[in-house]
Amino acid sequence: MPHEVSTLPGILFVDDDADIRQSAALLLPRRGFNLHSAGSPDEAWSILAAEMPDVILLDLNFRRGATSGEEGLALLKALIDHDPTLVVVVVTGHSGINIAVAAMRAGAADFVMKPWNNERLLATLNDAVALRRSRITPRAESGPGLAEEGPVIGHSAAMRQLQDVLRRAAATDAPILLFGAAGTGKTLLAQTVHRQSPRAAAACTIIDMQSACAAGEAAFETQISSADPRGTLVLEDIGALDVPTQLRLSAILAATAGPRLVATTRLSRDAVRDGAIHPGLLYRLNIIELVLPRLRDRGDDVAVLAAHYLRLFARRYGKPLRLLTQDAVDALSAYEWPGNVRELRQYMERAVVLAQGTDPISAADVPLPARFGHGVPAPTPGDGDLNLARAEKSVVETALRRHGFNVSQAARELGVTRATLYRRMARHGL
Repeated sequence: MPHEVSTLPGILFVDDDADIRQSAALLLPRRGFNLHSAGSPDEAWSILAAEMPDVILLDLNFRRGATSGEEGLALLKALIDHDPTLVVVVVTGHSGINIAVAAMRAGAADFVMKPWNNERLLATLNDAVALRRSRITPRAESGPGLAEEGPVIGHSAAMRQLQDVLRRAAATDAPILLFGAAGTGKTLLAQTVHRQSPRAAAACTIIDMQSACAAGEAAFETQISSADPRGTLVLEDIGALDVPTQLRLSAILAATAGPRLVATTRLSRDAVRDGAIHPGLLYRLNIIELVLPRLRDRGDDVAVLAAHYLRLFARRYGKPLRLLTQDAVDALSAYEWPGNVRELRQYMERAVVLAQGTDPISAADVPLPARFGHGVPAPTPGDGDLNLARAEKSVVETALRRHGFNVSQAARELGVTRATLYRRMARHGL
């Protein structure tokens, strides 16, 4: 059965020592706490994506024989960066009091020494729960929280660089423009910007610009004007708007005071520089530019994300956790993932839902379709498919491939402007 939401104070205990975690499991539930345990930082992030604990009880060493506390301090920093309202209590033994003091300076609320005194531990956790709940205001809860998809996960060089710039940019009020293909996680990144900003206690308003414009100019103007001026306004897929609508949006934003602006687009930076987004609108949105890489360009992040989603959906659906076999990891890593992280997430959710027993998940359990790779001709339109959107996508993709993805030449053959073709490409995720 899927896990039920508990009303008890939630504790996430992160420690690689199974015996220590078992000791906590024997104590804390009997004393009124709902305990979640993780044996590694990766597992902790997956639990945070499924749960919203009040306190994180964090060991500072995760490798056998390690005493420096380096790994725990790095995780502490990442946790506080991810959500400044988190309350972390560090657990230290071999690392000693000096490392505990360093953790307090890095943002920990308190520390407990191993072996702990039960009453001291319980008192510390009760104080920490009270602190956490004092930080979570009703308005903060109306914005994005840790639950649902959780943090932006990735260990690749591209993602580490992105997260570094994100942390520095989020701490300001500078407008941010997020680039990325469909499914790369732009909305999640926009929510992370809000959560890490000084505006995190206010609301984060997300507007799908295509849907809003389809409802009429008055509708999207109303949505924008109703955004919390103390919060963040996220405008999704602005590159899909035609030029008159872009100009109208620019005028509305000029008259809208208050919210921090974050916009997303599927267009490339080259397309934007070539005028696919009107300069007047671009001026208001791109003080900071962040580019999300495609999943196929993120190396080992495919395996990291796959394991994360298996843990997440196993908890969400009350299923036993099944690990990946090496052949499954190899198959997932070799696939191009045209749908990026969103597509991987769907495959892992399906694997969890359909799984039987507790055997590891093999490549056969995650059947990946044959996809058109780089340089392989796409199917030509015609095939009796009268769906307009699919036909348009096929025509655009065929023209692009015929001209080696030279947008100018493809646009000339299609009889449209470069800006129009860029918008069609963004609409169809090309």
